[in-house]
Amino acid sequence: MVALAFLVGIYLATRGARRFGVAPEIILDLSIYIIIGALVGARLFYILLNLKEYVSYPMLFIQLIRGGMVFYGGFLGAILVSALYLKRKHMLFWKMADICAPSIPLGQAIGRIGCFLNGCCYGRPSALLWAVTFPNLPYARHPVQIYSSINGLLIFGILMLVSRHKRFEGEVFWLYVLLYSVTRFGLEFFRGDPRGYIFFGVFSWAQLVGAITFPLALIALVICRRRTHLPLPSA
Repeated sequence: MVALAFLVGIYLATRGARRFGVAPEIILDLSIYIIIGALVGARLFYILLNLKEYVSYPMLFIQLIRGGMVFYGGFLGAILVSALYLKRKHMLFWKMADICAPSIPLGQAIGRIGCFLNGCCYGRPSALLWAVTFPNLPYARHPVQIYSSINGLLIFGILMLVSRHKRFEGEVFWLYVLLYSVTRFGLEFFRGDPRGYIFFGVFSWAQLVGAITFPLALIALVICRRRTHLPLPSA
């Protein structure tokens, strides 16, 4: 499902590139670096959150079937690698970020279906009619993976609408960060798997990151919008 998410995301980004006058080949080249940066970043972030286990058993570093990946780590890894690649190619980062942004929540929607099928990232016990029982887990639980998938589809729809009428570079990308930060913060309350809670046994690391990225995205949107309305310098 992760592989399918990348393929669908790349296809969507190549279509968006044509609409903004960017050669699809550039997206294909960039996607290779994005995939590498995302996978490495997601894995490293997961290892950092579970460092004691991996220090004791170093071979677990490369055994992806043992342990998982963290989205925020993959997101940061993809951003850093993309920025370096685009700078080297003398391309505008924010324009490319806007082209690729809708692919991210769509990929998340597909990837979370994989989480549901695998039984990881499960929810808290629930008595709701749509609660799901997973193998080797007691009690019926919130299908929070499906909640996350639906959330990704909704964000994807919003970004596609905004991208058709965007007013400044970076708008679509930062809107994604804004929407994902606040919705992920809420979805974390339904998670039942070990989260590494750090504040009063309630808030997780993902919520801490979301609490940082939400105001960051809000400030970035204001700054980017104001820059488009700055008067041109005189001759």
